[in-house]
Amino acid sequence: MLGHEQLDNRHGWHTTAKVQEILRAKFGVTIRNVEDEAAKSHYQRFCDSLGIVPRRSKKTFWITPEVRDWLEESTFGLTDAEEEDIGALEQRILDDTSLPETTRKAIVKARIGQGLFRRLVVQKYGRCLITDADEPALLVASHIKPWRDWWKDSRECLDPENALLLSPTWDRLFDQGFISFTDEGEMIISDNPTRETRKALGVRKRRVELTRG
Repeated sequence: MLGHEQLDNRHGWHTTAKVQEILRAKFGVTIRNVEDEAAKSHYQRFCDSLGIVPRRSKKTFWITPEVRDWLEESTFGLTDAEEEDIGALEQRILDDTSLPETTRKAIVKARIGQGLFRRLVVQKYGRCLITDADEPALLVASHIKPWRDWWKDSRECLDPENALLLSPTWDRLFDQGFISFTDEGEMIISDNPTRETRKALGVRKRRVELTRG
């Protein structure tokens, strides 16, 4: 830091090599500063909370093992309002004595596709609706009607008819709104991601078998 302060032009790349050296000594692996959309999103929200407008330059981040794990466990992908409300929603469910305790706990777990909800969805489909992959560890139970609307009908939160069973890439595409389906099961593909990304991921129109429910 002292060396950095003495530089006439204090650009980050002057200290990159030293930071890499320090991180390698701490974690035993080479960690590079890279572009990362999840980290960028949190960085922007942090700046917004301070009323700061960051410079419009390329942002790179040092993703240490702890940071990587935190990003994976965070609620990235939700809107700011959803992220702020998620804890309150879960508490509201747990406090709702009109539902049995086991149901309340099952609904909370269903938010991330776990517990009873996941078991029901895996039992119903058994394989990815798109790729036919049938390895349970690689399958994600994904709500169609959003979990946050549980209060409209708590039964739908645990209903396998309100779910698709997908492999991780397709689950992410569906969750982010890049793909959807007509009532007849014909895939709808957004203009995003780019044609090159769609080609790399094998995204092309296809049909899946959907139940009436």
